[in-house]
Amino acid sequence: MDFCLPSNRESLPDNAKAGFDMLMKQLKETPGASYIEDIKKSSQAIYYSFATSIIYSFVFIYLMSAFAEPIAWICIVLAQVGFVCGAVFGWMFRAEEKVRSDANWSAWTEEERKSSQNTQNLMLLVSIVFAVVSLAFMCCVVCGFRSLKLAIDVIDAAADFLAETKRIIIVPVLYFLLIIIAIGIWFGGFVGVYSVGTITANEGVIPQSRSVKFEDKRITYFLWFMVFGLFWVVAWLRYTSNYICMVAASTYYFNSGPNKEGQAEVGLGFVFAHLKNTGSIAFGAAILAAIQLIRLIFVYVAQKAAKASGDNSFVKFIIACGNCYLGCLEKICDYLNSAAFAYMAVSGNSFLSSAWSGFLLNVKHILKFSFANFIAKIFILLGKIGITVGNCVSFYFVLKLTKEEVGSLVGPLLVVGSVSFITASLFLALFDTAVMALMTCLAVDIDLHGSPQHGPPTFHDGIKKVHDNHAAVMEAGNEIM
Repeated sequence: MDFCLPSNRESLPDNAKAGFDMLMKQLKETPGASYIEDIKKSSQAIYYSFATSIIYSFVFIYLMSAFAEPIAWICIVLAQVGFVCGAVFGWMFRAEEKVRSDANWSAWTEEERKSSQNTQNLMLLVSIVFAVVSLAFMCCVVCGFRSLKLAIDVIDAAADFLAETKRIIIVPVLYFLLIIIAIGIWFGGFVGVYSVGTITANEGVIPQSRSVKFEDKRITYFLWFMVFGLFWVVAWLRYTSNYICMVAASTYYFNSGPNKEGQAEVGLGFVFAHLKNTGSIAFGAAILAAIQLIRLIFVYVAQKAAKASGDNSFVKFIIACGNCYLGCLEKICDYLNSAAFAYMAVSGNSFLSSAWSGFLLNVKHILKFSFANFIAKIFILLGKIGITVGNCVSFYFVLKLTKEEVGSLVGPLLVVGSVSFITASLFLALFDTAVMALMTCLAVDIDLHGSPQHGPPTFHDGIKKVHDNHAAVMEAGNEIM
């Protein structure tokens, strides 16, 4: 269903002008209209907030570079404490619910008894899950302590890479703009093809509602092909941006050593992405786009089936499971593609060869990759929250300085929060990509030489501490024996 508004009031027939006036009046009285007015009034402060969001992103990157290791250890401790607290709180909540149930069991109805029992079972399950995760996490930390330390050193090196290679920020911004342009061009083409169908207007005083039907099924198939094309182009541009960053991070790693910090070759990343490995990047993007299209078609068909079944609970359950499965498959494919591109940045091999080698490398060094990705995700989450909240607070004080009076802060804060979140996402996505690239470089370096021979000096300082501590522990154990 499509909706449209006339370009001007005078072009309407006399019997429709009254309805148009009433519609315009209702639109102006809606909360959305007042939000837009507040955004206009606070536009100067909003423009300042755009700049401060970039400043806060750079500040966070420098903070990561200076304090990456202590922050990483704090994240590990907080994660362990969080898992333990989840298990304890789940058990305590279940105990409280059980006491309340025993005290009121005779007065409750059968439905209330079932609800209480279900709550107890759910809290017991939550407690068990958190306890198992807590125990598994602790075992991984204790048994894989050296892998954890290496992963933290990679996190530190990734932060140093971003701090020293500030020009890399241009890459995600450039490709983000290209994605927006591609979507705009695609939308124009999609509307053009969609309008080929038969358009009918509903009966009424103001025939705003439109329905479009396609007598030729080939148009429907072509529209689905255009959707696949959009997914493919967007994925290709996103992967190209990531691959350029990975090549730059890889050159930073292998140009560095124990006594010198090398330079990242960002230009080489553009050369590789657009002259050497363009087809491989497009192939990986096509795989992801195909999965996204299958998921979209599944959701479309599932909604039709759910409506036809009369909102049957079993049908909804099957649909939810299928959607969850396809979502997981999409995430796995995206990660394997990233692993393939990270290995490709080091080796220069084709996509399929790099995908297999990258997968085997991840399996061989699974603890290192797991710890590095886990800590990186926490860093990124903290960064997005901190930058967004901090910039919203700054906007409030800037608005006070400009002495602009607004009816509500909701509209302006939504704009500032959205822009801050997008800016933080663009900057910190580089960090996630750099961690994957540097972790791959480290794993390849270890496999080739037995111990890391490359990487920035701070990276080797951390490794030296690990070896010294390990040697001291072994020596103390030999003396006891």
